Amino acid sequence: MMPYMETVQVVQLIAWVTALIEFIMGLYILLLNIRHSANRHVSILLILFAINTYAQSQLINAERLSQIKQPLLLLAATTPAIQPGLLLIALVLLKPQWLQKRGQVLRWFLYGLVSLPIILTILDYYFQTNIWYTGYRTTNYPGGFIDLQHFTQGSLGTILRVLFIYAITVVTIFPLSYIAIFDKSITKLTRKLAYTLLSTQILAILINFVLFFIIGTYYGVLITSTVFAIGYTYAAFWQLISERRLQTGKLQIRLTVLVLTITIPLLVAISTYIINSASELLQHSASPQLDGATVSFIGFQAIVLIVIGVGVLLLLTLTYMTIRQAIRPIDTLTNTAVAISQGDLSRVAPVESDDEIGILAQAFNQMTEQLLELIGNLEKRVSERTVDLERRSSQLQAAADVGRAAASVLDTNQLLKEVVEVIRNRFNLYYVGIFLVDERKEWAYLRAGTGKAGRDMLSRGHRIQMGQGMIGWAIANAQARVASDVQKDVLRLATAELPDTRSEAAIPLRVRGEVIGAITVQDIHPDTLDEPSIASLQTMADLVSIAIDNARLYTESQETLEASRRAYGEASEKAWREQTQKPFIYQSIEGGTYKYKNDRGIVGQADEKILKLPIKARNLVIGELISQKSNMAGDWLPEEITLLETIVEQLGIALESARLYEETQRRAAFEKLTREVTAQMRKSLDIDTVLRIAASEFKRVLDLSEVEIRVGLEEGKHT
Repeated sequence: MMPYMETVQVVQLIAWVTALIEFIMGLYILLLNIRHSANRHVSILLILFAINTYAQSQLINAERLSQIKQPLLLLAATTPAIQPGLLLIALVLLKPQWLQKRGQVLRWFLYGLVSLPIILTILDYYFQTNIWYTGYRTTNYPGGFIDLQHFTQGSLGTILRVLFIYAITVVTIFPLSYIAIFDKSITKLTRKLAYTLLSTQILAILINFVLFFIIGTYYGVLITSTVFAIGYTYAAFWQLISERRLQTGKLQIRLTVLVLTITIPLLVAISTYIINSASELLQHSASPQLDGATVSFIGFQAIVLIVIGVGVLLLLTLTYMTIRQAIRPIDTLTNTAVAISQGDLSRVAPVESDDEIGILAQAFNQMTEQLLELIGNLEKRVSERTVDLERRSSQLQAAADVGRAAASVLDTNQLLKEVVEVIRNRFNLYYVGIFLVDERKEWAYLRAGTGKAGRDMLSRGHRIQMGQGMIGWAIANAQARVASDVQKDVLRLATAELPDTRSEAAIPLRVRGEVIGAITVQDIHPDTLDEPSIASLQTMADLVSIAIDNARLYTESQETLEASRRAYGEASEKAWREQTQKPFIYQSIEGGTYKYKNDRGIVGQADEKILKLPIKARNLVIGELISQKSNMAGDWLPEEITLLETIVEQLGIALESARLYEETQRRAAFEKLTREVTAQMRKSLDIDTVLRIAASEFKRVLDLSEVEIRVGLEEGKHT
């Protein structure tokens, strides 16, 4: 029959298992991501819980003073450190920004609180300072659990117990309450975790201060530490999962370490428990006659420890090999992916199994094949796009060249010659020609053409009747006509000079709602004139149309200007002829300026001292400036002659301006008088009154002695 297990042993076993779980969870969380601050803090807290719970399990089953020395030291060092550790972990998990930058002071303060009982316990134990830890001083030990106050009776024992066990426990509730209830900047998950930690803290306070008298000190401490461990482990795992923190290191090593973190402590703990249980059983049951058996049991312990060591080593080896076997295809697939990402698209992932990893390798290979095909198609499309872009660029350059020519060349024939050459060269065409409609709009005549074919057709006066052929159709319909294959276009008219044409387009020349001609473009290959090319050609055709129209308008304006100039010149000449009929001239001598009678037609004798310069107004000689030096002066110098020529030129301009001003004034006065007379005559609607006013105004304005107005019809004329 199985031996009876007392309640104390059951509780000890529960505490021992709890400590083992806390220790394993602490290592597990640490190794999940050792570089992250939250992992490190939670791991240290769980290890503190594990040490504390283990010390409790050892203390509850102790019977002698020699058995409680180690558990009391561990309890004195860890029990006060747990509460500030819980506050620190709560802030690390919920509000890490409070511990950064200026909050580092708070962080180091909490670090100090966690470390203080550990440091004081070590000092008290080795140097007998009796600040905190004093040990159990009573020789009469009844066995079992001992409350913290019985072995922490140092000079600061009471103060530190109140601070760590009670004060910090209550203080922790305030930041947790603020974060859970009032903080609006946190996420829903953080608020949920804050409520979890707050509930854990309140439950622990209820257990310590309310249920203490019902369940006893030991059970209260054990349950409290278990509640804290569960609550904070739950919060830590939820945050780790939600943040998906980056894990470093090879997957194989990480999995091996995580598996061994669980198995090795579990194996060692179970073996240790079996050995200790066997030792205690032997000590309680053996009689003095079994001393030899005790020696044999010690040898058995050594053998067990050796077997445990070999088992751990075998477990480590087999775990590593198993994980390596499972991970190796993933490692190969990773190397393949890295090689492909670096440009080696020839790599293929080996398919070594039919499981998920094998399916993943197959899918990866299919993806690589699709990527190769995609890249090939992409390169082909890029090449096609590059060619198309170069062609479009050449067409845009052609449009720019045509625009420059249209803006700079005013000679229509020269413009058309340049345009056809630019279009043929930029579009790499067989032939380009421009037709313009005659004034009767019956025929479209070729005005410019490229190559020998263009010259031959120009020499024979090539023309196309309106409405016939592609040119006639484009002009009549004011839109482009394209024949991708000329043999299939029934409207096209073949030309003997262009036997190799396979595709053709006729582009209308449109300006101000009127078609003035068309551009014909031809190529030796079919299907070369696509829509973008036609659009570019139409743009250039519109530019040419505007240029032709501008050249025509410029020619007309020049002719009108020239006619105006001729008319103005004739009027100016008449006015100056009348002006020169005045009988006076002006002469300036040393005594002043005098006006003399103009003896026109009298020419003096030639004299080197006399310089005669013509006075011109708008290229019309209207007078002469005669300058004479005194007998004592020398001949005329070139500088003096140049100065006088400049003065005479300005004199002609001034005289013309003065004449125009006088004429303008006369016209203004005449128009004023005309308006006044007309206004007076319009004051009445009676014929007699109008005639009387007209006679009176004519007499006044023209300063006449008598004015007579007769009204009547000539004989034989009727209206």
